Amino acid sequence: MIRKFPEMHCNSNCLENIACPICGNRDEFKVEVLTRASLTDDGTDAEVGDHEYSENSYIECFSGTCRHHGRVRDFTFPGLDELLSTCTCRDLSWYGKGHASACPISQI
Repeated sequence: MIRKFPEMHCNSNCLENIACPICGNRDEFKVEVLTRASLTDDGTDAEVGDHEYSENSYIECFSGTCRHHGRVRDFTFPGLDELLSTCTCRDLSWYGKGHASACPISQI
């Protein structure tokens, strides 16, 4: 994955280990979530707050024109962010265009 998209950046929160397998996007996705809503004869009123998704939830890349979609498990790459965090190139002016030969990522 990193060889295919050397410009990948590290995520450490909700998108940890998540990346589009087609374009390498790591910034924004649309995901199907499960939440609760009040249902009355007038319609529904979704509760703001708690919601959840799983590795089987629908996900769609929301970067430019890619729009690749699948299941969260198809966009999950275990250990990706741990590996990206070892990058020693982040402070270089050309960061995002490849990795220096001394960078651990270049050894992959």
